[in-house]
Amino acid sequence: MRAQALLHQSQEQAQGGALEIGIALMGSAEEIYDRPVTRFVADFVGQINLLAGTLVGRDGTFAVVEVNGAKHRIIAAPNAGGAVTVGLRPQHLQLVGAGAPAPAAGLNALPGRIKGRTFSGNLVHVDVDLDGGQTVTVEASPEAVIGDPGTPVSVTWRPDRGIVLTH
Repeated sequence: MRAQALLHQSQEQAQGGALEIGIALMGSAEEIYDRPVTRFVADFVGQINLLAGTLVGRDGTFAVVEVNGAKHRIIAAPNAGGAVTVGLRPQHLQLVGAGAPAPAAGLNALPGRIKGRTFSGNLVHVDVDLDGGQTVTVEASPEAVIGDPGTPVSVTWRPDRGIVLTH
């Protein structure tokens, strides 16, 4: 028997500008967290980077989405099309420094520069200003952080670790 999760939006959240008063989803907590369908649910259940993109095609089970002028393979919501939001959880992203070997074949990559970082003990939250104007947060171990603010990096992720969300 699998556990079922129910999300309910509070009145305070509704007054804060959210779109609906209540949402019910069926599935395990892990399924809802890892594969949310809407932008609202993705943001509601945990920290996530939300990037504007355009669905430009399909590649097998993956959607091909253009983000900041580059094409990426990402898992798509069934009814996604046109302008979409790409969701990337901070713990699923990696930093690759300039001059490092190219990311492994099949990985998605977006170039940028380190904006800042916040030390949180066993984790460091690194904010990266992406070329093209969007910003992401990468969650890394202190040993994996490369460079200071202004350092050029690429943010990489596996295609199965991003998701195309409906609006």
